[in-house]
Amino acid sequence: MLRKLLKVLGFLAVGAATITTLSFSCLFGVIIYETFFKIPEEITVPNITGKKLQSSLSFIKNLKLSAKVKKLYNDKIPPGQIISQSPKAGETVRSGREISIISSIGPEMTAVPDIETLTQRDGELMLRERQLVVGKITYVENSEEMESIISQSPKAGERVKKGSPVSFTVNVGKIVKYEVPIFENKSLDYTYSVLRDSPFKLGRVRWIYHDYIQKGQVIRQNPMPGTFANKNYPINLDVSAGKMYGDLIISQETIRFTVPSELSSDSTHKNIKIALRDQRGFNYIYDSDHSSGDRIELMVTANGGAEAYIYMDGTIKQKIKI
Repeated sequence: MLRKLLKVLGFLAVGAATITTLSFSCLFGVIIYETFFKIPEEITVPNITGKKLQSSLSFIKNLKLSAKVKKLYNDKIPPGQIISQSPKAGETVRSGREISIISSIGPEMTAVPDIETLTQRDGELMLRERQLVVGKITYVENSEEMESIISQSPKAGERVKKGSPVSFTVNVGKIVKYEVPIFENKSLDYTYSVLRDSPFKLGRVRWIYHDYIQKGQVIRQNPMPGTFANKNYPINLDVSAGKMYGDLIISQETIRFTVPSELSSDSTHKNIKIALRDQRGFNYIYDSDHSSGDRIELMVTANGGAEAYIYMDGTIKQKIKI
């Protein structure tokens, strides 16, 4: 009896082992097939161009496709809307294929700078720095106010699309022209003293070799003596460098710069550096911190033809030929 029982148990053990082996073999075969031999499912790429990005990503995921998204500024397509796709709608791909999507983040925006109290020229320069366009300019005469921009639209701080126009009103005061004094054949010291007490300001000074005119004496001026010019008009001078054959050896220029308002900056002060490139090489000649709206005037002396570079917080803001 015991012998029969052991025989039955032996048959059962062999059967169980056989079933286990067959089950493992089937499972292993399915894994091998799924991994190496099964052909991926073919899927027709849907048309998602012009659709909302977030809902399209969910839709693509449900179709067993993946997505790679690149976001770009676009003036015409609203933020979050798909601009283009690759592969195109209707193409057949395998499951798991990556769909490249370009989505709009809307137009690139910038903050309108504060140009009130600036001169028209400085205001226009500041607008161009922010990639904005000069809009309608209105002129008014008010002799009680300084010659400057007195209002603007849009207001300072408003965020607008880059390339948007900014209109403003300029007070030109009571326009008075003044007679330009005679500086030719005068000494440079005399010219400086007269200019300090005149309605004009010193412009460019060029030093030129001259055989007949004494060193430090003005050879010519622009505007010419006896003509009439506005207040603060720059007077440019050519000054004798004395006897020596050759061309221009030294030039001087007054650099004028207004520190713009950078609303995106966390700092209330801006580091301003001015560099000069001439025959002596490239050298920094000015380095100081300033608040927005500060005006800088610096007389620059250069050997031969030169260029000055104005940097604000390490970014070049203006290049000036001297």
